[in-house]
Amino acid sequence: MLLSKIYKFLKSKKLFIDLGVFLSITIITASGVFYFHSSEEEILTSAIPIRDLALRSAPNSTTAIVSNVETGTPIVVLARNKQANWILIQKISEPDQTGWLPLDGIDPLPPIDILPIATVVPGINKINAVPTAARLPEQTIQANNDLPDLSIEDVFVKNNKLVIVLSNVGEIDVKGRIHTSIDGSPPTPVDIKIGEPLRPSEKIEVTLENEYVQRRGSVHITAYTDPPIYERNIGNNEVKIVVSPDLPNDLELSDVSIIKSQNIIRVLITNKSPIPITGSATISVRSTLDDAKDLDTIQPYFSLRPGESVPFDINSRKNIDTDKIEILMSTSAINDSNLENNISPRVRN
Repeated sequence: MLLSKIYKFLKSKKLFIDLGVFLSITIITASGVFYFHSSEEEILTSAIPIRDLALRSAPNSTTAIVSNVETGTPIVVLARNKQANWILIQKISEPDQTGWLPLDGIDPLPPIDILPIATVVPGINKINAVPTAARLPEQTIQANNDLPDLSIEDVFVKNNKLVIVLSNVGEIDVKGRIHTSIDGSPPTPVDIKIGEPLRPSEKIEVTLENEYVQRRGSVHITAYTDPPIYERNIGNNEVKIVVSPDLPNDLELSDVSIIKSQNIIRVLITNKSPIPITGSATISVRSTLDDAKDLDTIQPYFSLRPGESVPFDINSRKNIDTDKIEILMSTSAINDSNLENNISPRVRN
C-alpha cells in the first residue's frame, strides 16, 4: 500500500513541473554573460538608486554607457564585482536593461557579502536579460580586435563657430546616431550621415551651427552614439581645449540721445560681430569736469543677432550737465576687437 502511494506521487504532474523548473534554472544560470563564483546560494534582491546614474557595460566609470537609471527606478540586484564597489543590476520596468551601477548610488544597500561575484567576459558587446526564473543574462561575445571606436580627432573654429572632426579608429562600423554635448549641455544630434554608420578609418567634419565662439576660453566636448555602443576606448570620446574666435567680434556703442524732459540718457548698442552675441555690458555715465567721476552705471543683459541693436535707458540726475558727460561701455562677453567705438562722444574735448 505504501509503495503504491509513493509511485503515484512520483508520477504526479506537480512534482514533474517542479523538477523541470528547478533543472531549467540550474542549467541556464550556469551559462550567462557573467560567470558567478560564490559558495553561497545566489540571491536576487531589490534596491533603489538614490541619484541619477549611468548604467555601465562593465564595473568601471570609463566603460560604455548602456542607458541611464533615474532616481527611484526599481531595480533587481543580480551580483557584485570582486571589489564589492559595483553591482550588476536589472531594471524591473525594462527587462532588456542590464548593467553595472556604483554601490554608493544605491539604497538600501544589498547584502553584499552573500551576493555572487560576477566577472565580465572580455569582448561583450551587448547584454540581454529577462528577470524571470526561466531566463538569466545571455551573452553576445565579440573579439577584442573587432570593436568600433568613436574618436574626437580635432577641434577648431571656423567663422566663429565650433567645428569638430570625428573619426572611427576601430575595426568595425560605428552604428547609431552620433550626438555631441558642449560643457555639459543637453546632447545634440550630428546632422551628417544620418542613418549611415561611420566606417573604420572614416572621418567627418561637423560644424556645430549653434555653438558660437564669442571669446577665448576653454570648452569641454563629448561625443557618443544613441543607442550606446561598446567601444575599444571610451577615453577618446571627449576633449578639453582652449579655443578663440577666428573673426573679430565687436560690440558698438552706436548712439546716445538725451531726453531732458524725462531725465533719461538713452544709449544704443549694436552687435557688429559675424555671430549672435549674448552677455552683459557695463555702461557708465562719467563727468568730463570732475576727474572723470562716475555719475550713473547700469549693467544690462543683451542677446543680439549680427547687426541687431538694442536701446537701454539710464535715469540721470536732474543736476547733470549733459553737455559735460561721456558714456563708456565695456563687456566681458566677447574679446572686443574695437574699443574706440565703445565711447561717446568719440572725440573728447
